[in-house]
Amino acid sequence: MTNIPVRGAVTVIIWLSYLAMNYVLAEQLGPWVILLAFVLMIPLVVSMGAVWNMFGADRVAKNDNSEESSTEKRKRERIDTVLRDLSDDDLVLLRQRLQDGTIDEDVLFDRMVGDDGELVNR
Repeated sequence: MTNIPVRGAVTVIIWLSYLAMNYVLAEQLGPWVILLAFVLMIPLVVSMGAVWNMFGADRVAKNDNSEESSTEKRKRERIDTVLRDLSDDDLVLLRQRLQDGTIDEDVLFDRMVGDDGELVNR
């Protein structure tokens, strides 16, 4: 159940069933129906939490989004750090290469990545 009208309908049906059951049992149990109503409300509230995803999938999705955004943030910070550390001459060369579109990835890979896969500043 992912859309709100279906969740709302299920919620209304469950609560109306709960109230109808309490009303019918009130004649037979008398004042004990109040205790039964409180005891049965616990699973009802838990089931409402399940219907509205208070315990699971939505929270996991939010955590996944925050992890992705933190990964993107770290990438941007690393790029900013690298750009700040470049000299003026390196920045001019980078700008020219970006404007020309003459970036050869194979040459760049050979220059920037060592034998062990680590970035190398040469």
